[in-house]
Amino acid sequence: MAGAVPRLRVVFDPAGEQRGAVARHGGGGLAGAPQAAQERGRGMRANVNSPGYVLVFTAALAVVFTAGITALQVATAPRVRRNEALREERALVSVFGLGDAGRMSPSEVAATVRLRVERAPAVRDPATGRAFDLFHAHAPGAEGAVEAVAFRFAGTGFWARISGLMALTPDLAKVTGMVILEQAETPGLGGRITEAEWLAKFKGITVSPPAEGAKFIYIGGGAPSSPQDPRWGRYVDAITGATQTSLAMGRFLDENLRQFHRAMRAATLGQVRETASSTTTTRPTTTTREGQD
Repeated sequence: MAGAVPRLRVVFDPAGEQRGAVARHGGGGLAGAPQAAQERGRGMRANVNSPGYVLVFTAALAVVFTAGITALQVATAPRVRRNEALREERALVSVFGLGDAGRMSPSEVAATVRLRVERAPAVRDPATGRAFDLFHAHAPGAEGAVEAVAFRFAGTGFWARISGLMALTPDLAKVTGMVILEQAETPGLGGRITEAEWLAKFKGITVSPPAEGAKFIYIGGGAPSSPQDPRWGRYVDAITGATQTSLAMGRFLDENLRQFHRAMRAATLGQVRETASSTTTTRPTTTTREGQD
């Protein structure tokens, strides 16, 4: 009926408390229909606490972050390779004493290495199978003779891996330089193995094959007092406060030098044998013709 006034129906619960009032129109419609629609909409929303939702959301996040990290790695890979190459070139300049690598520009470092340093074929220790990277430093000039030979060493320090380059005279008898490439020892203690002052102590020490039962190199443990001591000429003082790191370096440097010398001897013998087998001596054949003027 047009113009009918809505009637209110008040509902009480058994305890006599008013539960609410619902306005009913003459046409029977509910004034609370919009509220009911909202409640139905909330019921249709995803349950963010359900295991399925959590699993899908986590997987989606993982895909997004993995893709981002992969893209970043691919984008920065060329720069990382350039930085690693520059780091090695600076180390070669330092270990061979070809300049102040810390003050040289990247282009100067690259030019110096290109003109003065040669990456030689790796040599392999026949006893352990270990291969050593080998570098030659040449005197200036197109026909520059080899001034020094460097190899990469590595071993376990007191806390973690230590690696570096050691340069030797061409006869492999004495050290001409050493640099540390990688280390994670305690800063201010074992970490001092990278200091130029300590590394300079290796210059000039003897590392040729020692007498039976002796070591190639000794670090720490007290300086030798006479030439009869097997440590004479092969000794380097330990770093104060970093005795364990120093002793660890002494152990693995001795083993590295032993393996390197074996590898160089094997490579030299191999070259000699190859040369001998490829060289053939042919005696000239002469023909004697008798009875002719």
